[in-house]
Amino acid sequence: MYSAKHILFIFIILLTSLLASTIQATVIDFEAFATPGNCNVSGAGQNIGGFTIQGNTAGINSAIACSSLVNGANSGQNIMVNFNSQVGTFQKNLGTFDLNSTFVHADTRQANPTTVRFQGLDDIGNVVNSLEIQITAIWQQVTFNWTGIKTFTWDSIDPGSSNISIDDFTFNEALTPPSAPAVPEPSTYIFSLMALAFIGMRKKHS
Repeated sequence: MYSAKHILFIFIILLTSLLASTIQATVIDFEAFATPGNCNVSGAGQNIGGFTIQGNTAGINSAIACSSLVNGANSGQNIMVNFNSQVGTFQKNLGTFDLNSTFVHADTRQANPTTVRFQGLDDIGNVVNSLEIQITAIWQQVTFNWTGIKTFTWDSIDPGSSNISIDDFTFNEALTPPSAPAVPEPSTYIFSLMALAFIGMRKKHS
């Protein structure tokens, strides 16, 4: 018979392997870009952590240089912001992704809360997720837990002309429940069985 300690040890090994294979959080904080000066926008059409800002819809800005627009960045110095009256479009270069969350900041020049629309599009351009919320001129985290997204968009719908800042864009993190639970590699089971057999042999000869 195996002791409770031996069984617990094997269970911990299997659980650790499973968690390592299912959790993959990636945060884009936009700090990889040279900090734009004088509130100038850059980054449109460039590779940003495996994503691309599509068209003339948004760009990377310095929160310090654009203090009239945003009260600092959520982390670091750079932010991603949509252009006035434009739908910011942030597209994955290869494949799709699971969108966990992002931090959002309304235009500080707006006195009232701003209604922002977020949408997730699939790989053929269909809107599969949509969310409208009111935000203010402070950083707040918006959680999505959207799966199978190709393109993320955001824009201000009330008022219609407003700059909405994005920071710490988090994707491909394991959701609850996981969207696609990973199965441990066969080698994991083989090593576990070998460990059990070894323990059994030691118990038998002791």
